[in-house]
Amino acid sequence: MRILVVGGAGFIGLDVSLYLAKRGFQVSIIDINRPSENILDKYNIRFEQIDMTSENVIEFIRNTDVIIHSAWDFSEDVKKSFTVNVLGTINLLEKAVNFNVKQFIFLSSAVVYGKPVNIPIKENDPLLVEESRALLHAITKLAVEKTLYYYYKEKNLPYTIFRIWWAYNDSRAPGRSFREVIKKILNNEMIEVPKDAGGSAVHNEDIARVIEYSIDNKEAFGEIFNIASFSFTWEEVFQECIKISGSTSKIVLVDEKEFKGSPFFMGRWFLDTRKIKKRLKFKSDEENAKARFYGAVQKMLKEFSYR
Repeated sequence: MRILVVGGAGFIGLDVSLYLAKRGFQVSIIDINRPSENILDKYNIRFEQIDMTSENVIEFIRNTDVIIHSAWDFSEDVKKSFTVNVLGTINLLEKAVNFNVKQFIFLSSAVVYGKPVNIPIKENDPLLVEESRALLHAITKLAVEKTLYYYYKEKNLPYTIFRIWWAYNDSRAPGRSFREVIKKILNNEMIEVPKDAGGSAVHNEDIARVIEYSIDNKEAFGEIFNIASFSFTWEEVFQECIKISGSTSKIVLVDEKEFKGSPFFMGRWFLDTRKIKKRLKFKSDEENAKARFYGAVQKMLKEFSYR
C-alpha cells in the first residue's frame, strides 16, 4: 500500500510516517521542512520539500493509494491561512480525484467544537467555532472537514477524519503555554489553574495505530472520530510536574472566570471515544499512555533545567 503523508516532517506526521514505514507500507512525505536524512534513508521513505499548494504534488499523488493530511499553517494572517490550509487541501483533493486515490485521511482538531456543550464531547455535538479560543484555526479546520464531505458525496473520494485535542510523544508534549508553566515550576513560582479544567491527550503512536486500522477500512469511510489515549485535569498534571522536579511551587485553583492565564488551560476538553472503539476496534492502554506522557514531561523538565 502506497501512502503519502502531507506534512510528514511535522511533530505528528513524522511519527506517523515512521510507524507506517516500519509496518511495511511504502511511505512518501511532502513537507516544507526537511526531516533527518538518516531517518529517511533508514526506512526507505521518499521525500520532497514542496508546499501542498504547489502543482508539483501531482508527481507524488499519481502513485498514491492513501493520502494522510497532517500539514497545517498556524498563521494568524487570514489570507495566508485560507490559501495554504483550505485551498492547499483542495489542491490535494483535486489531484486525489484525478488519480483515483482510494482514501483521504485528515488529522483535524477538537478546536472545531468551539466550546464543549456536553462532557465528554461527542463527534456529533454542535460545532460552535464562533466561540473557539482560536477562531481562525477553528474556522479553517472546519472548512476543510466540510470540503472533504463534498468530495466524498460529489466526487466519490472516501475520507476519514480524526479529531485531536492535544498530541504528545515520548520526547515532548508541545505547546508554548505548557512550556511556560514548566518554566514557572522550575522557578518555584505559584501556578494558577482553573478548577476541573483539563482534557484528553493522545500519544502519536496511538494516532498512527488508528490510522493503520482505518486504511482501506470501509467502517472508516465518510466518518469522523475523536481520538484520545487518556484524560487528565491540569491540576493533576502540574502536581505531577512539581513532584517530578522537586519544585516548591504551589497550585492555586481558581474559577475559570477569574483565570488570567492561557486560554489553552481553560475548559473541559474530555473527548468521548466510544465511537472509535466500536467502529475501528481501537483501544488505548491508558496506564501505559499516562506513563509515557509523564516520561516526556520528565525529559522536558530536565531539558529546561539545564537552560
